[in-house]
Amino acid sequence: MLQTQIITIQIATFGSDDQDTIASGIRNFPIHKLALICYDYDKEKADDFSRKIRSILGLPVSIHLVLRKNVIRDTLERVSELLATRPANIISYNYLIILFITGLA
Repeated sequence: MLQTQIITIQIATFGSDDQDTIASGIRNFPIHKLALICYDYDKEKADDFSRKIRSILGLPVSIHLVLRKNVIRDTLERVSELLATRPANIISYNYLIILFITGLA
């Protein structure tokens, strides 16, 4: 019999002021993985935030970069890539997509 494993991923834009919002999403919706979308100049802050999440909650975190010039297109491409990626042993993903485009403005 094939067992179904469902994984919930939170996809969130990351800006310097979005840490509380993302943490609130994690508290309110149980997740298995966090994917952050941010500008390259916010990557260091995103790395620090992801280290805190990993050390406190043990959640895997991935960081995906977008260009400010094409922020909407790049953000949608990163989300599309995340939705298309699924490990072989995972039957189904649940996605909690929290996009605060203003966080990238």
